[in-house]
Amino acid sequence: MKQKMNDITGRKFGNLTAVKPTDRRCRKAVVWECKCDCGQITYESVVHLLKGNQLSCGCLPLGNYKDLTGKRFGRLVALKATSERIRNSVVWECLCDCGKTVKVSSSHLKQGATNSCGCLKKWVNSKDITGQRYGKLTAVKPTEKRAGTNVVWQCICDCGKTVYTNTGALKAGDVVSCGCLKRKKKNINSSGVTGVSLSKKHSKWKALIYVNHKNYYLGQYGTLEEASKVRKIAEEKHNESFLEWYKNFKIEYYLGHQ
Repeated sequence: MKQKMNDITGRKFGNLTAVKPTDRRCRKAVVWECKCDCGQITYESVVHLLKGNQLSCGCLPLGNYKDLTGKRFGRLVALKATSERIRNSVVWECLCDCGKTVKVSSSHLKQGATNSCGCLKKWVNSKDITGQRYGKLTAVKPTEKRAGTNVVWQCICDCGKTVYTNTGALKAGDVVSCGCLKRKKKNINSSGVTGVSLSKKHSKWKALIYVNHKNYYLGQYGTLEEASKVRKIAEEKHNESFLEWYKNFKIEYYLGHQ
């Protein structure tokens, strides 16, 4: 059974007079053809009219409201003021970084209550980190990809290369470059073996391996051969069984060095 339409024919809403309903809908609300006192025809939702959010075709002046044109609020940039009001607050047409246009009241923009078109709500751990730096990386924009519960961000490295990594890895400091820092470290590695370096403090060879954005310590050894051997074994386990292997390796290593 269809809901009875609220007939507002001839009623005045600010400068607008409701002329006739149309077949259009805005969020299931009937859109009415209205005539403004300035002579312009405009089409407005009955909900906006009844709530007083729409008072003219756009000809009403803003009064003393602050001009927000071009200002950024999170992922939103204010484009232009509309004639709509929400509790005496000017409603602004804004462009989101995702490309979608949305209308938001100036009070919500200034208070930070609305900082996107709604796309941020779709992301888990969706804090906006646009422009923030993590080592040599600067966060550019989020993607729709996930790493567990973390959003994967497009980042640009100081060397100019683009890289994709998740918020967890960035905030934990596990990823601080596109990989160029590792290459530099490798170049100064006196062992000549990836993941093996000389610890001057202990005069021993230290072995490490980088798996899933995290460094795993493989111990220190008296000779380069021993450290290289352990590193090679770890590389062979560089798959889904690595964590299980590493757990047993740690137990054996520490028991042998007590």
